[in-house]
Amino acid sequence: MKNSERIERYVLSDLARGRARGTIGPNDDLIEAGILDSLSIVHLIRYLEQAFDIEVRDEDIVPESFRTLAGIDALVERLTARTRVA
Repeated sequence: MKNSERIERYVLSDLARGRARGTIGPNDDLIEAGILDSLSIVHLIRYLEQAFDIEVRDEDIVPESFRTLAGIDALVERLTARTRVA
């Protein structure tokens, strides 16, 4: 399963309860849609760190990285690459 699919599955099952798969596009604004708020971003970060064996540092926590599924996927890709290099 691709990272993007794992992220979408988590967001739909744990953060956007009641939404069907495919109802959130990769570039839909999750914050504006009310799916993500400050508390759910904390839960999402915890999930990402555990699921992808990455560390999300304070400087990684910027709105652009969490606004869309595509942004979250890009963040995971960057942090995975950073982890491999370290």
